[in-house]
Amino acid sequence: MPRCASIGTISGGPKDTIPPVLVSSTPTMYEKNFSDKEIRLNFDEYIALKDPSKQFFISPPIEKPAYPLPKGKSVIVKLDDSLATNTTYTFGFGNSIVDNNEGNVLKNFQLAFSTGDNLDTLVVEGRIIDAFTQNIPEGVKVMLYTNENDSVPFTQKPNYYSYANKDGFFRVSNIPAGSYKLVAIQDKNDNLKYDQGSELVGFVSTPVHSIVRSRIDTLGNDSTARNLLRLNMFKEPSLNLALTNIERIKANEIKVVFSKQSPTIPTLKVEGFSGNPFVAEPSPEIDSVIFWIMDKNLIHSDSLPVLITYSRTNKNKVLEDTTELHNLEFESPKEHVRRKKDESKTPGFNPTFASNTKDGIIPTEKLLLQLPSPPLSVDPSKISLMAKTAKDSLPQTFKLVPTLNPREYSFITTWRDSVTYFYQFLPGVFKNAEEVENDTLIGKLHLAQKEQFGTFILKIDNVPNPIILQLLSEKGAMLKEFPITKDITDTLTYIPAGKYQIKIISDVNGNGKWDTGNLINRIQPETVSLFMPLPNKPLLLIKANWENELQLDIKKILSN
Repeated sequence: MPRCASIGTISGGPKDTIPPVLVSSTPTMYEKNFSDKEIRLNFDEYIALKDPSKQFFISPPIEKPAYPLPKGKSVIVKLDDSLATNTTYTFGFGNSIVDNNEGNVLKNFQLAFSTGDNLDTLVVEGRIIDAFTQNIPEGVKVMLYTNENDSVPFTQKPNYYSYANKDGFFRVSNIPAGSYKLVAIQDKNDNLKYDQGSELVGFVSTPVHSIVRSRIDTLGNDSTARNLLRLNMFKEPSLNLALTNIERIKANEIKVVFSKQSPTIPTLKVEGFSGNPFVAEPSPEIDSVIFWIMDKNLIHSDSLPVLITYSRTNKNKVLEDTTELHNLEFESPKEHVRRKKDESKTPGFNPTFASNTKDGIIPTEKLLLQLPSPPLSVDPSKISLMAKTAKDSLPQTFKLVPTLNPREYSFITTWRDSVTYFYQFLPGVFKNAEEVENDTLIGKLHLAQKEQFGTFILKIDNVPNPIILQLLSEKGAMLKEFPITKDITDTLTYIPAGKYQIKIISDVNGNGKWDTGNLINRIQPETVSLFMPLPNKPLLLIKANWENELQLDIKKILSN
């Protein structure tokens, strides 16, 4: 009997997972006495280039930039400059060469050759890390200079350079024997120079020497990787203090931004207006300030002639006060006639609790009320608070205390277990500059149950100098911070179940904050380390109604 053919699909065979293979090149790898102006790489399949501008480099750098171009199964680099004589060159492609079909990556590909009789084969290798966040910054170029003057990174291109990879590992290859100044720069504008204030920088304080290449190509836990040169990268403040922006971002809000921390809060005046219509809200470092407009007529004015007096660096590199006139415009949205179906009430000037009160009030933390803008008036008499137990319901006394933030108030009372607190805010507790009051707000609060949270017991030993201990979220957001000057046992209570990190900052000068470095003066940033309960694993688990006791040897943590 004849049989019917089964219907199916033709498989294309196993998926291609092999990266492009170099078949030939001009010049060949490690060729000597090369003098042409075209470099060609020939592969066994059609290729494409992925983000070559972020990975391709020529070391030593040449005067006129050159870029790789894909052409069929080849990559071509055409040079407008003649190459220097008797020099070993490295053309680095990073992970930019991929096959055209599946995108398989030819990893860390480099072509090295010499324009003379000798080929340099030594390297400088190490690792980079962001000094404060302990993350690996992207787009970092690691540069070597034969001139060891401290100002060289500002004024000259490097003699040799390479990129750090995603693990932070770097290798500047094919360099001659000698000593070098080693600097890493997050070169955002690709000018191969250091632009202070806008780019991360890291350096080794003393000259480094070229060595024979090691066997590692990435960072692991072996002793070879741990003993590599380490560059802690940081951002310096700009050299000059300047006003970088003044803008009216809302009808009632003006934002002023400086190039770095200002020694004083600037002052604003409206030309032709008597009195001060502003409330200032500076950032912690006073590198920006929000000025809230507290006059109704000015808020509704489309144009404001504002005089700002602030400190700036003059041409003699000295701070001086200056006053400028800026015309700040803001066009308010035109009000539309509401239809019957769109008669929703305009929102009131309502406060919100800064922390989540759903799981209860944390007794060790302040209960903060935040407002959209600073209030024009505050009337706590229109707030009522009742404490209800199983037996009775009684009025509860409280205080509403302003904080340093003009939009924030502490709500202070004595919180007790097994009590439910009912609050009511009548209209008029808060009123803004446009005389809009809060709506009637009602709700209830209760004290958090300790058994729903976890506890960290920190036994802190071997403290070599003042430190700052930070409790971070799983993603690195700072949750709590404590200055510590001696060996202690500290208990952190009411920690929601989850994963956390502990960061240690070596606060050598005891000023209560992390201090960045200084390239010119060869000052390294203050040391920061994450506590690692397991190698390369900083996460700590906390469960509800669970104590996690940790022994923290500070000297050991800071030395890793």
